[in-house]
Amino acid sequence: MTRSRVPALLACVALLDLGSGNAHATGWGVRHYPQLGKPVADVKLRLGPGAFFKQIDMIKRGELVVVQICARKWCQITQQDGGPGGYMTEEYMIFMGEIRG
Repeated sequence: MTRSRVPALLACVALLDLGSGNAHATGWGVRHYPQLGKPVADVKLRLGPGAFFKQIDMIKRGELVVVQICARKWCQITQQDGGPGGYMTEEYMIFMGEIRG
């Protein structure tokens, strides 16, 4: 492969990794969004998708949240109780099913 094709190939891989905006490949199929979810432990809610972003809230274990999208191990969520929306790690999330309606 020539050097001029490498950046284009990397861009394609990055786009595939982010998904289409409404589904996420999990290895066992495709996850569709929005999803209802809950963390298995208390999890920091952050302003952006990464541990270096400011913590804006704490999501308590078992609290139901709406997962808007997940990419690169971070999920954008909204809280059911009207608390701030933000990002939490996918690592501690249990997905309970697609929200339809």
